[in-house]
Amino acid sequence: MEPFGWIAVAAGLAVAYFVTVARRNRFHETMREVSKRLGLTLVEQDRGSARGRYRGFDVDLRVDKKTADDHTTYRLHHRLYAPDQIPTDVLLGSSDGLPRQSTAKVLATMDADFDRHFTVSGHRAEALAMLGASTRRALTARLHDVSLIVAAGALVAVRDDADHDDADTIVRRLDELVELAERLAVPHEEIFDRLMLNALGDPLAAVRAENLNCASAERPGSDALLALCRRALRDTDPRVRRVAATTLEDEGRDELRALAVSSEVPEDVAADALKSYATGANGAELAELLQAVLRSSPHAAAKKEALDIVRAHRAAVPATEIVAALDASSLVPAETVLRALVTIGDGSVTSAIVSRLAAFSPADKVAACRALRVIGTVEAVEALRELTRGVLRDREVAAAADQAIAAIQLRARGEAGRLSVIDGAEAGGLALAEGGALAVAEGQDDP
Repeated sequence: MEPFGWIAVAAGLAVAYFVTVARRNRFHETMREVSKRLGLTLVEQDRGSARGRYRGFDVDLRVDKKTADDHTTYRLHHRLYAPDQIPTDVLLGSSDGLPRQSTAKVLATMDADFDRHFTVSGHRAEALAMLGASTRRALTARLHDVSLIVAAGALVAVRDDADHDDADTIVRRLDELVELAERLAVPHEEIFDRLMLNALGDPLAAVRAENLNCASAERPGSDALLALCRRALRDTDPRVRRVAATTLEDEGRDELRALAVSSEVPEDVAADALKSYATGANGAELAELLQAVLRSSPHAAAKKEALDIVRAHRAAVPATEIVAALDASSLVPAETVLRALVTIGDGSVTSAIVSRLAAFSPADKVAACRALRVIGTVEAVEALRELTRGVLRDREVAAAADQAIAAIQLRARGEAGRLSVIDGAEAGGLALAEGGALAVAEGQDDP
């Protein structure tokens, strides 16, 4: 390189150095002014950081240097510590602030916009109590200029390129962060009260329901909780009413019944209401509601829940009501219906199952064969034999059909009109054996 080239490089480095030094010194003077105005102690050896007590919080303004692409800036960490006010068992961070290595279970506030910008974990009741609507808005509003973390009783805000800020800007930001920290402060004895306020007053129904659910877990059976749930029964949103009615148990049973059969509520609400109603319901009332849901509900989830309850509670629902759900196979999987029929154990529906065999998918045909294996009567045998024939037969379906036939034969032996295997009739057909019994004729199987 020519001598003048080296001189130019050296001059450029020198200018960059003096610019960096000048920026550092200017920022150091800014922090000196900030510490003086706030009554903090300047830590000279720590690049102008400052510490002290301010408006009821232990404040630590720490400065560190950030270098990227040969460009140096200064980052300012604002830490406000008050473990007696800010919950210590909650970890909250903006998406650009929370450490990636955090593995704590994430909690949802049910505010989709807030949950998109922040990650929350830790004690559920403390987190929900702390994050009322105004606090969520205040946290989100700060994201334009800082990254935020709430952890171990402290609020930490990190400002990049802080050396561009003057003393007035830094002081104003700290005052705003103090106000935010005051919003986050929730004494332990006030957690339930905050949950109640959120459950009744949050503008988002999903948040109201989540806070009500959490309050129910915090003080189950308390007079305050029951009074809260009675008020929540008048909420305009069915999710909130479902939580309130479930908590009120007998008092809420009428509301649960109405939600379970309603076509106006989301299907998960109808299904959850039905599930809650089934707990503690007497057999006749439960069977009546299950029939109503199976007969008229437009919700697949509610119908499936009804069939699951039939299986779990062995509810006395007529088999014909359950079979009718097979006609709504687009809503409820046929396998779910067939399993419920097995629980009922009523062989009188054999013909209804057989008449639908041809329309079933291979998987549903297998499920039907398994159901007939348990509850089927001899009238199913001929249709089952059809499933075992033909070059294009499904081998899994054929195997299930063979097992069903064997089980039906076994049940029929010893009964009046016993099913037996005889020679001479058309293969697979039903014929009369000695004594007038039904029989399956033996013959050569198709390949």
